[in-house]
Amino acid sequence: MSSYATVYLGDGSEICTFRNGVDELFFLLFTRADWVELTGEAAHRFVRTWFDGPIEEAHVTGFRTTAGVLRDRLDVLDVTRDELKTEFERVRDDEIDTITYFLEPDADDDFTKLRRQELEALRQVSWESWIGDVRTELHGSPRRLVDRERARHAGEAPTGLSFLEEQDPRLLLRAAVEVLDADTIVVLDLADLLDGEYLTPDVDPREHAQPFISYTMRGGLVPIVLTEGRFDAEVLSAALRIRRPHLVDYLRFPDFSTKNEGGAAALRQTVRAFAAAGIPNRVVALFDNDTAARDVLNRPGFVGGSRPWKRGWSYA
Repeated sequence: MSSYATVYLGDGSEICTFRNGVDELFFLLFTRADWVELTGEAAHRFVRTWFDGPIEEAHVTGFRTTAGVLRDRLDVLDVTRDELKTEFERVRDDEIDTITYFLEPDADDDFTKLRRQELEALRQVSWESWIGDVRTELHGSPRRLVDRERARHAGEAPTGLSFLEEQDPRLLLRAAVEVLDADTIVVLDLADLLDGEYLTPDVDPREHAQPFISYTMRGGLVPIVLTEGRFDAEVLSAALRIRRPHLVDYLRFPDFSTKNEGGAAALRQTVRAFAAAGIPNRVVALFDNDTAARDVLNRPGFVGGSRPWKRGWSYA
């Protein structure tokens, strides 16, 4: 039997729903400090769109924050207004291209007529008109909105949040908080998932998402090769292009063109700075085989007896 998590606004409007779990990247938008357990009227305001039992039996358990807080967190995670606009335009243009590709130019049946209508409708949808539809949807205007399923059967373009319902759920949330007042309450209700034992009440969103994020980064981020200076990086990069051209895009050499400082001491500081910042890429630090490098490598707190080995880091 399936269990669901639902994102609600303060008036009970639903933004999106997850089945048998929550998308890990979406989960990162909440913290343990956002945890709430609501019952009775306080909970009923969120679930009244579907809950038909006594008000005192309504309950919501999960995370609660505001649209302004989520907007800031999304910005930090690079799900910005500009990213939303880019993704909206990509989805619209992809749908236009798909319909155009499969459209039979000489056909005149009802299905083809609907696809031509849909194509024309999609061409009329702009960023401004779409975000206006989202505002209409979330502010309770009586204007008729068209969901994706109905659009496909009616030869229309989907409107409002349904336009992106098959995309990253963070984009749906970004569209919502883009048009909401900063103090609008947003709740991620996990009560059904908790009842189904998919999660426990002590769940920490960041800890829960970390294994997934670590796995995806471990297999997808290119290693960074650090050297003592610009010339070393240029020589190694050129050698890679000659000897292993198929790996050129799978190793990264930092750009030293705007920094004149070099040497073993500077490389040591770069390594320490990368480690302190928690850079998730694997890092290889290449020191020259000279006295200065050996002195740096043998300093306490860097290598030797107290060598700060970090997973994925190499020193050579």
